Amino acid sequence: MLQLELRLPDDYTPSTGELDNFVYLCCKYTCHWQMRQCDKAACLMMAGGVEAIKGTEGLSRLCEVTCEYLWDHVCGEPEDTSSEGFFNHIKPLLQTWYESQTAEERALTE
Repeated sequence: MLQLELRLPDDYTPSTGELDNFVYLCCKYTCHWQMRQCDKAACLMMAGGVEAIKGTEGLSRLCEVTCEYLWDHVCGEPEDTSSEGFFNHIKPLLQTWYESQTAEERALTE
């Protein structure tokens, strides 16, 4: 499993707004895709559901499956990149986001 390097407690539970922003950032900054609610729902389901997304491990899994979804279903499995390439591209952005924003700030959707 690919791993984000986030300083979060193992039992950290992201809010609905934070999950929305997390998937949005992955969509926007890997393949310039405007996230739809169906994209977010598919990614959350592929990650095991909202209740399974806890701590760094859960967010890493969400990032990994979101990148797989984008590479496969949105981009059509292009040969010039991979889902792992998407993950490695978005990883520093997400890590900076978690280092520089509070949970309340990450939850803002407006």
